[in-house]
Amino acid sequence: MLPVDTPRHLERLRAFHRRAEAILGLPDSVLLEPVARVSAWSPIQQLFHVLLANELAYRNIRLIAEGTSPWLVAGGGPNLLGFLVLRAEHIPRGRAKAPRIVVPPKRPNPAIVRDTLRSNAAALESIAAGREGVLRAGRRDGGTGIPHQDLGNLGPALWIAFAAIHGHHHLELCEEILARAPVPDHGGAAPA
Repeated sequence: MLPVDTPRHLERLRAFHRRAEAILGLPDSVLLEPVARVSAWSPIQQLFHVLLANELAYRNIRLIAEGTSPWLVAGGGPNLLGFLVLRAEHIPRGRAKAPRIVVPPKRPNPAIVRDTLRSNAAALESIAAGREGVLRAGRRDGGTGIPHQDLGNLGPALWIAFAAIHGHHHLELCEEILARAPVPDHGGAAPA
């Protein structure tokens, strides 16, 4: 059994939402520019990818709790890769290919990304409010979950952990892109 500190991962997701909101307050010209030596995706693409992935993770958590998904799997758990990623709380860079459904467009609309962030934050708070019932539902049948494409069968606690780990992985990429981004020229004279 993989030990999971769900309250800590919920707080890490809240921290991700707060930092994403701050980043999304930057000028669009900064948000939309990738830094090729870091990633082919821009900061806004990094964030939108996570938000799209988390929509799916939060939906999976809800469906496990309701017991209504056709993808429910009783028993099992994460595969070896899933165990390693979840245990280390680290995703190696450049090792995975995002599923098409969570690949962001080349130039995401910042208003849509901000709206998606708000809906993610609301979904997370709904999960957090019903946390005990959600986690109990994942323990039925020896561990009920919905498979992740690369990590194996994840129950609610592991979907929460994955969302937090994945969010911070892309947040680190965002921060690195922003740190290496060229400083915009505002056309004014250099300060004296």
